Amino acid sequence: MNGTLRGPSVAALAGARVDPGILWAVLAGEIPLPEIPEFPDALDAWRRTYPLDAAARRMVEAAAGDLSDPRVRAVFQVAPGVGALVTRESLAAVRVPVGIRWGGADTVNPYEADTRPYLEHIPTASGHSAGPDVRHDDFFAPEPADPTARVRVGGEAADFFVRHLGGPAA
Repeated sequence: MNGTLRGPSVAALAGARVDPGILWAVLAGEIPLPEIPEFPDALDAWRRTYPLDAAARRMVEAAAGDLSDPRVRAVFQVAPGVGALVTRESLAAVRVPVGIRWGGADTVNPYEADTRPYLEHIPTASGHSAGPDVRHDDFFAPEPADPTARVRVGGEAADFFVRHLGGPAA
């Protein structure tokens, strides 16, 4: 699996589906989108590219479709986002092993809104916090507050995939 895929993308490949009504409300500004440090103007960029019209509505409906891929045999999410946008029913239908790590001090993808839905509703999900002081940007920033978080979680991801997919760790 391409390492550039984000938590919501890999969750979709495992069968998670967004709720089109909630997604539309976020895009329309009815539900606030949390700040995304690595893409601070994400919502504005989307709106500049896709005006909120009938075509955008069809795009949102398509995004809520089944994007699962039977080649995906395991998923590992780090600081997963959009947990509040996915349907419980689709999460309950995920059958591949799902490992999840999050930062205890992550204010971008907070545990309650973004991580807990995956852990509570995916029957094959397991995970734990990378630490109470680990922030969202500790997983990707050039100078993270906790430089050990990325290495630790990367090792845990490698172990997870070896355990569930077999073969030696690279």
